[in-house]
Amino acid sequence: MRGGMLRRSACLAVSALLLFPAARVSRAADADVERTETVYVTADAAGTVESVLSSVYLVNPDQRETLADGSSLTEVKNILSNDSPWQQDGAWVFPAEGEDVCYQGKASSALPVSMNVRYALDGTEMSPEEIAGRSGRVRVTVSYENRCKSTVEIKGEPVELFTPFTVITIIELGDGFRRVAVENAKIMSEAGSATVIGTTFPGLAHNLDADATDSLAESFSFEADVKSFSLESIMAVMVPDLLDSDDLKSMDDVRDFVDGVDELNDAGDELQRGAKRLHSGMKQFTGGLESFLSGLDSLKDAANQLNAGLGAVDTSALNGALSGVGGKIGAASGKVQSAAGALSGMDLTDMTDAQKNAVYSALSALSDAGGALSDAGSILSGIQAPDLSALTQGVSGLAGGLASLAQNGGSILDAAVSLRKGLWSLYKGIRQFCDEGLKELDEQTEGMAVSVDRKDAMLELSESYTAYSAPTETVSVGSVKFIVTTDSIYVPKVEAPAETQPPAAESTPEADAPQDREEAAVFTAILRRLQEFILALFGGN
Repeated sequence: MRGGMLRRSACLAVSALLLFPAARVSRAADADVERTETVYVTADAAGTVESVLSSVYLVNPDQRETLADGSSLTEVKNILSNDSPWQQDGAWVFPAEGEDVCYQGKASSALPVSMNVRYALDGTEMSPEEIAGRSGRVRVTVSYENRCKSTVEIKGEPVELFTPFTVITIIELGDGFRRVAVENAKIMSEAGSATVIGTTFPGLAHNLDADATDSLAESFSFEADVKSFSLESIMAVMVPDLLDSDDLKSMDDVRDFVDGVDELNDAGDELQRGAKRLHSGMKQFTGGLESFLSGLDSLKDAANQLNAGLGAVDTSALNGALSGVGGKIGAASGKVQSAAGALSGMDLTDMTDAQKNAVYSALSALSDAGGALSDAGSILSGIQAPDLSALTQGVSGLAGGLASLAQNGGSILDAAVSLRKGLWSLYKGIRQFCDEGLKELDEQTEGMAVSVDRKDAMLELSESYTAYSAPTETVSVGSVKFIVTTDSIYVPKVEAPAETQPPAAESTPEADAPQDREEAAVFTAILRRLQEFILALFGGN
């Protein structure tokens, strides 16, 4: 019965849905027919599909007499014309007479995204039939599974990605719900009633190689205190796209950030190595400075000793001693000369030739020694000790300078040691920053880099999903959306005893007409409410 009601309200449904945010329309250079498809899915209260009805709108820009569509739908009906379509070469051909074509048909293909609704009462999971009319703390969880997976090539490697889907789910709560709390969803309250709106992106966490939590969650839930639980139909809109594709396009900026992190990580490693080399060089400098100061102390001690020795020298006594020595040497020279004179006056007549030669030799030696002593005495008598006062003053200044240098050198050494310790702390800090900070940042941005590499592939997948009931390669200009409506959960009515029940009236077309009109009115109200929620959510005009 619901399928008949949907068919009778098709034109109204198409008109209303044209106001909704449509999926991205991909356009090819030779595109001449635009195909818009809206898939109506009815499901039970647990989300299991019961029927699928697809409504297709074909734009006829060239006012052709006929339009063909390679649809797999069955029981196809032309909505805008009484002319029936026919099949030719695997496609449905519709009489158009220059006008656009709107048709509907039933689909049996699996949906790209499946829905699952779970119910729990006070922590115990129940079926929709079991929880109906029960009271307590109720939890309803709605989850989605993306089944539209493709293998794409990213940087030369095959990667499995899901076609991105955005699912907007709307659950209207009646007055009997109290203390409502939501998870991964938003709640809108007005006039005592509340509406839970969940936005999910099934498969996106896998595509981004991330955890399916928070904004990437594939499910949402709400809890409430309920008396005699019942629930209106859950409505969901699925589109093969992300709400704002600019979010993916802006990931180009993320690529620049990731590249910057890589460069920062490399610079951090170089800084770490430089800090270690600087500390090593400072360590060598302090060692050399310690050796220099040790040698400086030895030089200072030697200068002090020389200064003390120079201070102990008496130059006047030295001059007197030199003069006395010179006189003594002069006296000795005289004695030698006297001995030579005495030897030269000896009578050598009785001496043998050998003895004479010995005398002559001794006489020659005494003559030479006397001359040498005379010269030495003259030299020593003429020597004057130098004035050591300037030398003593210079050595004293040198000793004082060396002492000051040694004292200042100690301060320099202390500063150098402190600097060396500071450089070691700097090195350890840079190493910790690189190992714990930059490495962690680099690991975190690896996932971002994966996401950035996959964003172009995701955009291409969403752009290529142009149809549900027709091969996407045959639809160059198209868009598709899915509208899922679940059965409501209501409190079973207690039937009156058989004897008190009035006889059943015979069913006639005239009797069924008011019910059909009521169903159409209900469906129209649902579409209007769905339209209002979507427009309010996205700020549409």
